[in-house]
Amino acid sequence: MIETLIIADDLTGAADCAVSCATAGADTVVLLDAKADPGGATAVSVDVNSRAMTPQEAGAAVTGAVQQFYSKSTRILYHKIDSTLRGNWPSELAHIHQVATNVLGRAPLVIVAPSFPRAGRATINGQVFVNGAPLGNTGLWKQAGLAGSGDLRSILEDAGFRVGVATLEQVALGTETLKARLAKWGDAGCDIVVCDAETDDHLLAVAA
Repeated sequence: MIETLIIADDLTGAADCAVSCATAGADTVVLLDAKADPGGATAVSVDVNSRAMTPQEAGAAVTGAVQQFYSKSTRILYHKIDSTLRGNWPSELAHIHQVATNVLGRAPLVIVAPSFPRAGRATINGQVFVNGAPLGNTGLWKQAGLAGSGDLRSILEDAGFRVGVATLEQVALGTETLKARLAKWGDAGCDIVVCDAETDDHLLAVAA
């Protein structure tokens, strides 16, 4: 039974996530083909290789992978995105959310938390920062040929989602308080909550 399903847009991301699962003791496999047999693995990390695809192609790729491996028994569905927001992740997320909704019979609440503190990447008030600078002002953004900003709420609303933002102050209140707040966002009709994080402790609170 697949307890953890990871969908990644490149092999590096798929492998990084798989290492974390294996370190935690899960029977883990990385697949380069969404039609491959995962054997008895409980953690499956699928590289759909969609970073350079068109949004439509990427959406089809992730749809096929999630349909193949996701079930009501899956405890965690993790969409690994780039911490500097490269790639087709908004379109991919929309397709993943739709497949999960179809499988569950209800729309799941999505948590978006792209922070990577050890690489200097944080999320503050729903905005991605790199080494203290807004992502849209960095060379990373310009080199990728991206326009606009790293405002996650704006990006996700443009993709058709209803979005809430859990600020650093709310995340720092701890897991139980955050869990209650997330439930309220879900009850209010949010599809996604962007969770701020500046440190690994913030990310651990969100994960818990």
